[in-house]
Amino acid sequence: ECYIATQKRVEEVSAQITQCQVAKQQELAATHAAQAAILQAAIDRLQTKNRELSQHVVLEQIEHKKTKETLKETRRHFSHFIGEVPGFDTEFFKTSHYPPR
Repeated sequence: ECYIATQKRVEEVSAQITQCQVAKQQELAATHAAQAAILQAAIDRLQTKNRELSQHVVLEQIEHKKTKETLKETRRHFSHFIGEVPGFDTEFFKTSHYPPR
């Protein structure tokens, strides 16, 4: 009779251990899922920011090219006035680059 009671108690404790293990596994799974969601949201934000910055770089490159071309055109347009401006550094004007190298 004592053996049967002890066996029953062992089964009860084993069932409690199993329930605790299942609960812990569920808790860990939920924690991992929450962490994964947080990380994915951070990745999404970084990818969006990266796309925005990439677009900005492209626009800056286009603007830089336009500015460079405008400066070249301005130099060509006004090159015939160079000799008429007293004290103007004509050599610098002819050899300078945009942006300065």
